[in-house]
Amino acid sequence: MFVIALAFIIIATSSGQFQFDRFGNPIFRPFGFDEPATEAPDPAATVGNLSCFSCSLDFKTGYDSLHPCLGRHGEAVHPDYLVNCGVRDIFCKVERTEINGVLTTLARSCIDTCYFGCRPRGLGIYVEVCAKCCNTDACNDFYPGIDIGG
Repeated sequence: MFVIALAFIIIATSSGQFQFDRFGNPIFRPFGFDEPATEAPDPAATVGNLSCFSCSLDFKTGYDSLHPCLGRHGEAVHPDYLVNCGVRDIFCKVERTEINGVLTTLARSCIDTCYFGCRPRGLGIYVEVCAKCCNTDACNDFYPGIDIGG
């Protein structure tokens, strides 16, 4: 058994999937997360000058397809939700949560570190959280769909 575990650690180490702490224990990242983006790739997105849409919706009791924060079904996100971000916020983010394929929450915000992509979870009840980030003014006006990659 020890040989199998050692072989797994060697294979995982050589493939670059794991990092180790100072004691040699593997450090696991949460499933489905990419490395966080911490630097703005666009030089125009400098600290303190970003504007993003900021609002959150909870559809657990009912769905409003015309809500001005939704940005779906051909409707734009209402400009009243556009805010100036904080000094450290270099990304705009939009995140949706679906339970068994039904939209339950949607949130738009300013953020300083971006974890993006879809993360499935749940046992028996399928929950999927998808997030996408961008770094230009008012860029988080889209609905995060299946093509959510980085």
